[in-house]
Formats: sequence, structure tokens, C-alpha cells
Amino acid sequence: MPPPAKPGTEEWKVININTTPATVHKKVEMAPGEQ
Repeated sequence: MPPPAKPGTEEWKVININTTPATVHKKVEMAPGEQ
């Protein structure tokens, strides 16, 4: 298993958009790269 992608990276964005788009968009709007 590869290590988890770090928040703020393109890989992290793709993984999270594919799983929970609503949650990711809210996190990005509130505090990009901090959650």
C-alpha cells in the first residue's frame, strides 16, 4: 500500500474528490491545505 497522500497535493485532491466531493470542497473553501 502506498503512503497516504499529503493534503493539498494533486493526488490528495483526486482521491478525496472521488470519494467525498462535498466534504472536500467544504474543506478547501474553509482552510486549504490545513485540514
